[in-house]
Amino acid sequence: MEAGKLLLIWLEGGFIQAQSCDRGKHWSPEKQTCEKCPVGTYQDNVQDFVPTECKRCPDSTTTFIEGATLKSYCRVDCPLGTEYNFRYHNCSLCPVGEFRNEVVQFCYLCPYGHTTVNSGSSACIKTNSNPPLIQKLNITIALSFNLGPCENINHVTSTVQQNVLFLMRRQRARYPDLCASDNCDNIRVTIQSVCNASEGARAHIDVININDFLFDNKVEHYRNTLSVLLEAFYDMTIIQDTLANPPICDTGQILKLDGECESCQPGQFANGFQCRICAKNEYSAKPVNNFCVKCPPNTKTEKEGSSNSSDCKEDDKTVIIAASTSGAVVLCAVIVIVAVVCWRGCKWC
Repeated sequence: MEAGKLLLIWLEGGFIQAQSCDRGKHWSPEKQTCEKCPVGTYQDNVQDFVPTECKRCPDSTTTFIEGATLKSYCRVDCPLGTEYNFRYHNCSLCPVGEFRNEVVQFCYLCPYGHTTVNSGSSACIKTNSNPPLIQKLNITIALSFNLGPCENINHVTSTVQQNVLFLMRRQRARYPDLCASDNCDNIRVTIQSVCNASEGARAHIDVININDFLFDNKVEHYRNTLSVLLEAFYDMTIIQDTLANPPICDTGQILKLDGECESCQPGQFANGFQCRICAKNEYSAKPVNNFCVKCPPNTKTEKEGSSNSSDCKEDDKTVIIAASTSGAVVLCAVIVIVAVVCWRGCKWC
């Protein structure tokens, strides 16, 4: 059944108007809208009837997000003092100095002046010991993807890179110190893509010079950075969905956090997830492109963000000096090469 279709359903002794919802959502009769499935539940398809509740995870399992779309999102519901380990898929004890109580789903650093006696604690105690020093780390994570055919490997590579950064930026909303800038310039994504091969397809995510603990705006405690990064890739729906049905933004558009495309304005250019302002002596007119156009020789603009070629004015102060030397001119070129290999046969790694 198509999502968004209006239907009449029988509920509590009468018919009410309802709407079929997308995967990961259920119909709320009280609010008359589709809502995300709560933690511990999922909805894996758009059904022939309107579900007012989501499917519950099997006993002793839960989800770590709202709006889960598959049963595979249900993982072990770890006891207090432990957290789910996204790398090994089991429950790990909270280290000494960290805790997990009934309020949170993960281990968090004890507040200043507090610690734990043993690993696996659900509460912190006061201490006179100095808190641990913040350390800087370089972290590398390897991921695997179901890439499918290689008809457009450049598009596949670009899609994976952009969506990995999308997930990082989404996680940054809760952990602001995850990215060094709005564009997450401290996070590098390298694709080692072997489409249709038994070796599979992989991406390496390198996070450079990051604190070993990150502040969680929601819980207001610090959490282990590696755990934060691994959790970001727990929900891979956006990557797999966009590889199957990639949202292709037009030239001059950017992909927003909600998955929609947005056009940049004249005087800007599209750069991945951001509209950037054209530098001085460049312009960008309608239709906006993914780059700015340089002004003709001996002309310049008065400011950044020029939106028309007419903004390029002649430079009255241009002085041309001709000179000859006996020296040789050396042209240096830096070439960045991205190699992608396509083989036959496919098995996901």
